[in-house]
Amino acid sequence: MSGATADERAVAAGKLAKKHKKSTFALTYAISNTEWTPPRYLADGLKSRSLRC
Repeated sequence: MSGATADERAVAAGKLAKKHKKSTFALTYAISNTEWTPPRYLADGLKSRSLRC
């Protein structure tokens, strides 16, 4: 991503993200690309949800 400032990079990231459907992104990381570390908020949410079931 290019941009001289953090704001410019954030705008570039936003434009890039708009090109991808959320479902395609989610399925890619759930099925194909499983070697990644989820953000802490996501991992914590999944852990707390599994404790309630």
